[in-house]
Amino acid sequence: MCYKDRIVSGLADRACLKIARKVVRTLQRMTDVLSGEDSPIENVWDEICVQVQGEYSFYWEVYVDVVDQIVASQIDNLTTDVRLAIWLQTDEGVSWTIESNEDESQEPKPFEGDIVTYISDYVMHMASTWSNERIRRYFGREW
Repeated sequence: MCYKDRIVSGLADRACLKIARKVVRTLQRMTDVLSGEDSPIENVWDEICVQVQGEYSFYWEVYVDVVDQIVASQIDNLTTDVRLAIWLQTDEGVSWTIESNEDESQEPKPFEGDIVTYISDYVMHMASTWSNERIRRYFGREW
C-alpha cells in the first residue's frame, strides 16, 4: 500500500470511528426496546449488541434501518473529500480504483448507500465486542 493509500485509509478510518461512536451514543439514548419488560436491556444499543453477539430477533431489520438512518444523518456533516476517502475503502470504491487504473481524468462518483453500509459495518463490529453489566446479565453471565 503506497503512502497516499495509507493517508486516505487513515482519514477514512478516523472519520468512520468518529461517526460510529456518535451512532452508539445516539442508540444508548434510545430506550424503546423490544426485548420485554423483564429484560435487563435498557436501550437500543444494548439490544443491538445482544442480537449481534447472540441471535437476531424478528425485528433485526428494524434495528439495521435505525442504524443506517443515524449513519446517513451523520454523513451529511462530512466534507466531500472525507466522503470520497470513505467510499474508496468500500468494495465499490476499490473496484473503481482498479478499473480507473489511477487515471486522474476519471472522477469517482461515490454512492451514499455504499458509505452508509461501510460505516454501519463499523457500528456492528463495535456491537460484536461491546459488553456491560446489562448485556452480561442478559446472557446470564454475571461475574
